[in-house]
Amino acid sequence: MAFFTRKTKLSDILNTNLQLVSIFPRFPICLGFGEQDVEQYCQAHHISTDFVVMVCNIYTFPHYMPTEEEINQVNLKETIDFLLESHRDYLTDKIPHIKQHLKNICAQYEPSLQKAVMQFFENYEDELQKHFDFEEKNIFPVLLDGGDVSKQALCLDIFDQNHNSIKEKMADLVNIITKYLPQHQGENEQICILEDLANIIADTSQHATLENKIIVPYIEQLNMMGYEKR
Repeated sequence: MAFFTRKTKLSDILNTNLQLVSIFPRFPICLGFGEQDVEQYCQAHHISTDFVVMVCNIYTFPHYMPTEEEINQVNLKETIDFLLESHRDYLTDKIPHIKQHLKNICAQYEPSLQKAVMQFFENYEDELQKHFDFEEKNIFPVLLDGGDVSKQALCLDIFDQNHNSIKEKMADLVNIITKYLPQHQGENEQICILEDLANIIADTSQHATLENKIIVPYIEQLNMMGYEKR
């Protein structure tokens, strides 16, 4: 299938990848766009058309990679604003929703098991919060400020390390629910939480991919330019 372009209808993008419906508000793009293509909608709402196309392609096509020319045109602030909206969405909507499901399931277990499972999830929640806080306070400002090549290189290493840790914790939680929690009458709720976890695992994975396919090559290009000037 061909990648999305400026002339692709927004409705066709969602028909190709319905999971993007949770991504659209981060641009922001609201439903009810009729037959408008990406360019028509974005121009009317003062959103970067190229950035929307790039993100939708990254979230939809695993083998898509922005060209060097596209990376050069990236507005880093716009990209970081999108990532910040993603952080807010995880912490204020998706994670609390999963946590409530987990509380409902654990309410049927003995107190010691309840405590152990909820403690594991709260440790994950705390690690995710710290991961986002670190990015927002220590990485994003460095990227926006430009300048120090060594600090930017450090940012690339931290991106990779933190993303791997978050992914492992999510996999552990899925294993706990599927392998070790006792069966009970609320099995449908267990299925619901696994579906929610599958969605957020896919979303956070694409979140990391977005950073790897846009921010990382952007910084690498800046660094190469910096070295060439020396």
